[in-house]
Amino acid sequence: MMDKPFEVGGQYRNRNAAYEVLALADEYMTILYENGRVQTVGIRMQARIWANIQIDETPTPQPKSRIDKEDEGQDSWPIQELTEDVLQTFRAPHPADVIDQVFVAIENNPAWLARYENLVEHYSSQGKYGKMTVNSMIGRFTKDLTGMVTLQADNVSQNSLTKSFSTLVYAGQAQV
Repeated sequence: MMDKPFEVGGQYRNRNAAYEVLALADEYMTILYENGRVQTVGIRMQARIWANIQIDETPTPQPKSRIDKEDEGQDSWPIQELTEDVLQTFRAPHPADVIDQVFVAIENNPAWLARYENLVEHYSSQGKYGKMTVNSMIGRFTKDLTGMVTLQADNVSQNSLTKSFSTLVYAGQAQV
């Protein structure tokens, strides 16, 4: 704490209200509240109160959202979270058409479909080709979360949300 935390004429606050310092004398100071009340108070106590007010009013850094480094700054965690929620209802080992099955599950679950549609709308409003962005990220997250690799792209979808999907296999099963 500073030796002289207050100055005559300085504007400060305590738990009661804002005040101006009128005089400093040894361990006490005389203050004038906004409402006209004058009071003599201890400098040490007011210094602690003032320091705590400043700490309380200091902006705290916001936690960073989970952004994938390959994501080029797009805040994709809601898409990953939706994909995780859907995949939690599936049993491993996953079939080759797991991406298509994720979209079928989203399509058939009103809550997931509402989340999907909100994500598409959000990305569209950001100028990021909403449906294409959301669909490709769901595919990528499905692949990453299952630990599978792409076997073949451009398979015809069984859902109405996508036109095509990639089949996946576990790394040891990949046929080149």
